Amino acid sequence: MTNEKNTEIEVTIKDEKGVTIHQESFKQSGLVQKQYNLKALPAGNYTIVVGSDKMLKVQSFTKVDGIIKLSAEEEQTIFQPTFRKHSQFIDLNMLCNWNEKVSLSIHDSEGRLIYT
Repeated sequence: MTNEKNTEIEVTIKDEKGVTIHQESFKQSGLVQKQYNLKALPAGNYTIVVGSDKMLKVQSFTKVDGIIKLSAEEEQTIFQPTFRKHSQFIDLNMLCNWNEKVSLSIHDSEGRLIYT
């Protein structure tokens, strides 16, 4: 995910209904490689999300007849927006393609919509 030191990494595996079947967080110091034993995982469709404060990597996979199948077309990299607070305003920095629609909603501490 990153070469930065002490980055919090979260790994989540969800089934096709969106139910979390595995979740873990750990601090990363340099590059980290992890292996997961998926032998006990039933056949089906799954998604693994690996995230830090800067980006998310999302990969769908299928387990059929004991074999894990990955598709490069089903991998996504999502860059997290960054915010900077100033005395009278907030900067929002977000990577997006020119043809993508971006929606922004701001809610107060009680959940009321104050800007869209």
